[in-house]
Amino acid sequence: MDGTAVLKHHLKHELCTTRPAYREGRDLKAVKVYSVAQESQYLLVQGVPAVGASAELIKLFALYGEILEYRILDQYPTDDNYTEIYWIKYKKIQSARFAKKKLDDYAFFGGALHICYAPEYESVQETKDKLRERRREVAVRLRKLKEASSSQSSLVSETAAGHSSSIPQTIATDTAPGSSRPGLDNTGHQHWSDTGHQHISNSGQRPRTDHHHHQHHTQKQQDLQHETPMYNTPPPPPPP
Repeated sequence: MDGTAVLKHHLKHELCTTRPAYREGRDLKAVKVYSVAQESQYLLVQGVPAVGASAELIKLFALYGEILEYRILDQYPTDDNYTEIYWIKYKKIQSARFAKKKLDDYAFFGGALHICYAPEYESVQETKDKLRERRREVAVRLRKLKEASSSQSSLVSETAAGHSSSIPQTIATDTAPGSSRPGLDNTGHQHWSDTGHQHISNSGQRPRTDHHHHQHHTQKQQDLQHETPMYNTPPPPPPP
């Protein structure tokens, strides 16, 4: 690549104003997503004012990572004679990605910088290393996502187990004598106290009345039959 051709991805495009709101970031962008093939450790910096500010420019870009090489592309066609094109090679593609994100449209010595990736300058080995690094990054992210999902599932299970264990167990106790409130016996059946009421099980079946309750009920009926009323009604008077 001799730097004399202007490729399509080197051009500055108009900002996109029709992107849905849920996909739009803080600032308008012409391109929202780059593929691994489009990204590169090589950058082209366009719109640099030709005022001899090379040292200041490289110092600015060095804030985002180690720079291996840089030079001015004298043969690269420009729209005017007052700006220059810089070719910068970073050691890591992450540094180039960060620098492009932060410095694109950056105001520098009265001009606005335009930064684009230049993957056409990569060698075959550099392209292989870039793809291998991306596969490694994707594998790490997937492993972290799987670990986070597993830990969340474990937390939900532990919370559910702790909630179920915190429910108080009902202890089978008899009610106090003379009370009509039911309790639970050792078999889990609902029963009543010793006041003569019948026992009721959880299945809804009513067991047979015991002999003691039958005698008590018969004796009570006999007492009611022989009981003298409190107020005696006088007989009606004889007819005249």
